[in-house]
Amino acid sequence: MSEDAAGYDLICGDDREHGKLITSAKNELLQIEDYDAAYEARRKAELAKLPKVPVTIVYDEWWSSDYAANGAEMRCPPAARQMCRDDARSEEAAFLGKFSAAFQSDPACAGLRLLVYAGPKNSSEQATRALAEMNEREHWSLIVDFSPGLQKQPWTMMYQPGSYRRTSGEGDPLSVARSICEIAKNRGGSVVD
Repeated sequence: MSEDAAGYDLICGDDREHGKLITSAKNELLQIEDYDAAYEARRKAELAKLPKVPVTIVYDEWWSSDYAANGAEMRCPPAARQMCRDDARSEEAAFLGKFSAAFQSDPACAGLRLLVYAGPKNSSEQATRALAEMNEREHWSLIVDFSPGLQKQPWTMMYQPGSYRRTSGEGDPLSVARSICEIAKNRGGSVVD
């Protein structure tokens, strides 16, 4: 085998198959692919053993609150920065309260679970345990890039683990709740790019 063939056996002459490069079992890419497939199969088998939980949406309040505070701080004079940060966090908390109420009352959200993560120091013990459990399960992560004063807030939702499915939009608390619930329940059409 050639040193610079990096896991490929170069076959020449009569042994060559239709001019194609032949891979060997030593090929690192094939080994990684086999390992990934085996790992994914084991992971799915382990997840199947866990008790069922409703489809969960994890609202990352830690992100949203910090995003609001940091953005507000940049727009304020130095003497008022802490007040601006606090006001922005309060406004984000009000948005979350309205969003949570909409999530709980909208029929589109029936059967779903909302988990609010406020960071390692501010989350309840129950929320921290539930989040640790969700790291091993399929769920949706929701972040809101909250900017004080906007009528419609931009949001992004990613399917976990892997975040290969992602969607985004903007809206008030009611429309965000409705949109994310319909997405989490796979309502609506599909798009192929």
